[in-house]
Amino acid sequence: MNRIKLNDFFEYKFLSNPTLKEGRIYFNETVVSEDGKDYVTSLSLIDNGKYKKLTEKGGSGFIFLNKDEILFVDERDGLKKEEISPKTTIYKLDLTGGEAQKFLSFDRALSLEGVLDNYIIMRERYNPLYKDYEDASEDERKSIVKKADEEKDYMVFDEIPFWSNGAGLTNKIRSRLVIYDMIDKSMHVVTDNLTNVEQIDIDYDNKRILFSSSSFNDRAPLFNKLHIYDIKKKESINILPESELRVDYAHFFKDMIIVIASEMKKHGLNENGELMLVDPKLKKITKTSDPDLSFWSSVGSDVRYGGGTSSKVFGDYLYITSTDKYNCNLFKVDMELNLTKITDIEGSIDAFDIEDDKIIAVALLNQDLQELYEINDGKLNKISNLNNTLEGKYVAIPERIDWEKEDYEFSGWILKPEDFDKLDKVPVILDIHGGPKTVYGSVFYHEMQYWVNLGYAVIFTNPRGGDGYGDEFMDIFGDYGGVDYEDIMDFVDRMLEKYKQLDRDNLFVTGGSYGGFMTNWIIGHTDRFKAAASQRSISNWISMWGISDIGYYFASDQTKSDIWDSHEKMWGQSPLKYANKVSTPTLFIHSDCDYRCPFAEGVQMFTALKYHGVESRFIMFKGENHELSRSGKPHHRLRRLDEITTWFDKHKGN
Repeated sequence: MNRIKLNDFFEYKFLSNPTLKEGRIYFNETVVSEDGKDYVTSLSLIDNGKYKKLTEKGGSGFIFLNKDEILFVDERDGLKKEEISPKTTIYKLDLTGGEAQKFLSFDRALSLEGVLDNYIIMRERYNPLYKDYEDASEDERKSIVKKADEEKDYMVFDEIPFWSNGAGLTNKIRSRLVIYDMIDKSMHVVTDNLTNVEQIDIDYDNKRILFSSSSFNDRAPLFNKLHIYDIKKKESINILPESELRVDYAHFFKDMIIVIASEMKKHGLNENGELMLVDPKLKKITKTSDPDLSFWSSVGSDVRYGGGTSSKVFGDYLYITSTDKYNCNLFKVDMELNLTKITDIEGSIDAFDIEDDKIIAVALLNQDLQELYEINDGKLNKISNLNNTLEGKYVAIPERIDWEKEDYEFSGWILKPEDFDKLDKVPVILDIHGGPKTVYGSVFYHEMQYWVNLGYAVIFTNPRGGDGYGDEFMDIFGDYGGVDYEDIMDFVDRMLEKYKQLDRDNLFVTGGSYGGFMTNWIIGHTDRFKAAASQRSISNWISMWGISDIGYYFASDQTKSDIWDSHEKMWGQSPLKYANKVSTPTLFIHSDCDYRCPFAEGVQMFTALKYHGVESRFIMFKGENHELSRSGKPHHRLRRLDEITTWFDKHKGN
């Protein structure tokens, strides 16, 4: 069999935004650009089983103007140019034939949400540097742009957070709700300059918009508010004025609002949201239910790009994806908040849509790359064959082991190299997921399969702190590096005992984000690993508190400590405290635009190891952020994976 190679993911197609319209399936497909330095997203169609590409480039974030016309923001004129001047060009594609044509152009940075009659509902990325730009004269615009260009040399902060991973500097920048009237050609700004709009839902029958938002001047709150905006009356009301909730999802549901939200009182920031029914007239919650599930796909993989619908009200139900154990399935919720599982797959439903009696989804199943599926009677039937690059190549099938400990269920997997049973002393890579509230499952993972094709066995598990098993399992707050570390080491021991071919003298460990934290922790508490690769990590909760985009609330919440009153507890959960005990050769990988786990975290650990004479190496990726391994520039992703592999190969014993 042929081997999976380092840059094979250059041939993968990443599917997103599956959308049903008049029985036809529209979706985005993304590929690596010819030079290997970027991605190209296009719009495609499947109609009566026939595949057709509608655009060669462009079409992400598309919406329907009507059943025969699609609108999308051109990638060349959208938010990417906002640093020069705010400009958005909207293109219209006639589905009956022809190329996309320029439809509307605005001197503001916009993204599309939906079309209701003659109104286009959009978000605006409002930057105060360009205040009044649209209504300014040509000379005034030149002055505004000149001033904004001069400000690029400075970073001014007067609120927290002042930056956000993937979005860059966000000080005083807000996502505003705006509505464009195509008849009188006017733009109405619904929210003010300090309000950040999050989720949006549209009631097409009653011409209303539901949105969650938070308004702040100095510090972003952990809670948000729910509003209904009446398009005709141009009025907005707060439908939960007295509550303090973190609203994750909100949808119109007949004459009610269905919400998934949490007070975050029992299990902190990572607490699973409850199902709630809100009466918008009474402005109060009338019914609640707590299924103790996480309503998103936290199943990790490195073969996705783009998103899509994960919750939608259709008819008498809210349809929503949820991570249950180590899989993401589709569920539905009725008006009594009863939850019913629709699918029972091993894998992940990444996005879906529903129309009439038809449900379609983009999913990862059976060690395949993403494909489109139709869901019938709970089963997924493949309706596309866009990813065939794995044919004829060795793809290891995950072998799962299950066990119980301290009244909890655990699962772990091994990916075996080809002819594993005939081999002796197989080197092992322990891969640790991020989060920590995410999971590993049985879906395809390029980096793991690449290592397997080089002769490594790859093992991975879901320790406490992760998703899929409820809030009690997830809650390791105040005990980072405690039970989670014990679970991982217990798993390693179980795998070495079960599979005698695994070479306990050639163990390697890597992980990113929380996995990077745990890698840093492991090397300070054991010398059983020959080498380690710590990626986008946390090493010091005290410094992370003040520099991460989520630090000022996340660090204290996760460690149940405070840098003023209980800093010793925070320091005690910091891998840096134990760096003087490290002897494991360690590679550190970070990105200079990672504002989630800023590179100072890796630098501290790297410096400590160098100071104590431990072999170590640090590689910084310029222009990348926390998502390097999943959506970083393709040639950077290739270099990252090659760096880790080369480091392990270098330290592998005979």
